[in-house]
Amino acid sequence: MDPNDPANTIYDLNNVRRNTAAINDIRSFGSVLSGVLSGIMGLTGLNGFALYLVFSIILSGLIRVFCGSNMSMYFAKPWSVYTDVLGGLFTYLLFWTLVFGLVHVY
Repeated sequence: MDPNDPANTIYDLNNVRRNTAAINDIRSFGSVLSGVLSGIMGLTGLNGFALYLVFSIILSGLIRVFCGSNMSMYFAKPWSVYTDVLGGLFTYLLFWTLVFGLVHVY
């Protein structure tokens, strides 16, 4: 058995849950922040979704930078940090429309 093989790694489930919850909180806050930014800027249509997509990709990159080169040390599935780009889309839409309505409609 190779001790460096990821299949032989034992994870503490409490730490995995805490790390996953932290990533979800960061993504939720990022979605709120980008939604407020889109609403204030008055973006509509695909421009707003493009801002969300760019913001999510930048956020994934920042998570990667802060975790360092060994993401498998913090997450059982390190690629899941990158694949959850659309996880905060509904939160983004909520704040985008709310702030857009408050700033530009009323």
